[in-house]
Amino acid sequence: MRLTPRSSKIIKCSSYILYHLRIVNVRSVWLDAVEQVYFISGHPLMIDCKIHDYNGEKVTWGRFDSEQVRHESKGKMMDGEKDTKILRLTIELADTADSGMYSCRVGDREDEKIVYTEIATVRAPGANVSEGFDANLKCELTPDYMQKSLVWQRDGLPLDQIPSLKDRISLDQENASLTIKNAKLSDAGTYTCEIRLIGNKVQTFTENVILQGRPYRMETDPADKVFSASETSLTLKCPVKGTPSPEVFWQRGDDVLESGTKYTMTSKGDVKSANLEISEPHEDDFGEYVCTAENVMGKVDITFNVVNATMAQIPGGGPEAQAGAGGHNAGHSVWKFSTDLLALLALVAVPAKVAYFS
Repeated sequence: MRLTPRSSKIIKCSSYILYHLRIVNVRSVWLDAVEQVYFISGHPLMIDCKIHDYNGEKVTWGRFDSEQVRHESKGKMMDGEKDTKILRLTIELADTADSGMYSCRVGDREDEKIVYTEIATVRAPGANVSEGFDANLKCELTPDYMQKSLVWQRDGLPLDQIPSLKDRISLDQENASLTIKNAKLSDAGTYTCEIRLIGNKVQTFTENVILQGRPYRMETDPADKVFSASETSLTLKCPVKGTPSPEVFWQRGDDVLESGTKYTMTSKGDVKSANLEISEPHEDDFGEYVCTAENVMGKVDITFNVVNATMAQIPGGGPEAQAGAGGHNAGHSVWKFSTDLLALLALVAVPAKVAYFS
């Protein structure tokens, strides 16, 4: 039976005598048990002291040094469940020096909650894609005796749910090493290693592991992924990706194009200047345009050809292009402009004019 200052109880001591027991002053505060918790260097360290039946007394966190001297630390008091308060101690960027024994005390009591913390480090170096060779990513934890589980993801998806990686990934026994076989440029990106450390509490941390690769041309099906047109403008869309995200610039002949009245450059996703809009296109605007995408790993040139034609072949033309003339125009797309233009404008993206540089 647990009694508080508000408790009142009739106790029968014998068949003839009754005693009325009233508790007038009991300190009822109590704390949770000892904990062992693990954290990862570079992430916040947060430990909670839950005070049950909080009565307003001062509550402090402290850490013991090598001489077992307790040094007080500031915490933040928060509301918990009914009649419960939580004093949270936070170290924003913990490192291994923050490992040790921490205690939570209420008032001048001798009893306290003890938390043992250990800070681990993660080695997660990036890697580079070399087409046709294996790429290896690591997520190694030190010390390695901690209970843990590791899961790899890319773009928020488990690797076995990414079709392009099917049958090309292998993991070591503890999932700390990931190998991508016969790597492709499209394998580049940000992979995440989710680490679950198991102590009295399960702590989950995420580390980013970067697989770098030079820019590459993406698939261009349907055709509107590489250009679009209206009665007043034509937009060329440089279909590139890369990690790190590439920078794009446009050329026509020997001239590097800049944004102004005639040309406007806008971003496409995280690729700056990937779209080139040509305002009020006419016959003088026919010809070749080159987009160059470059990052620290290399660059790629893609050539566009704006032509005077009634139809132009687009690699991988969509269903709408194949529907006309009983399928005769398969692989072709037609964009109609206002009748005052000299001709129809179309775009040919020539695969033979995709050039890669390392």
